[in-house]
Amino acid sequence: MRIIKARGLLKLIYLFAGIVQIAAIFSAFEKPAYAYVDPGSGYLLLQIAGSMLAGAAFFVRHRLKRMLGLAVDSDSSPPPQSGPIRDEK
Repeated sequence: MRIIKARGLLKLIYLFAGIVQIAAIFSAFEKPAYAYVDPGSGYLLLQIAGSMLAGAAFFVRHRLKRMLGLAVDSDSSPPPQSGPIRDEK
């Protein structure tokens, strides 16, 4: 069991080292960009990332409720009443 965990950790370390090497290569051959970036672009990217996180959280919550049996099925709800509701006194 410990050998399997050690192999997984070793693969993770190799993956991280590879990503660091690729980032180092990209930064070594960097060229100056003569372009204008709108100040609102960063906020737009932040808004996109936030909405993606909110959507993922909603999906995970919904999936967990279904797995645990906490979700209410639409078929089990009572049928709608045909007439107006009257208070009997």
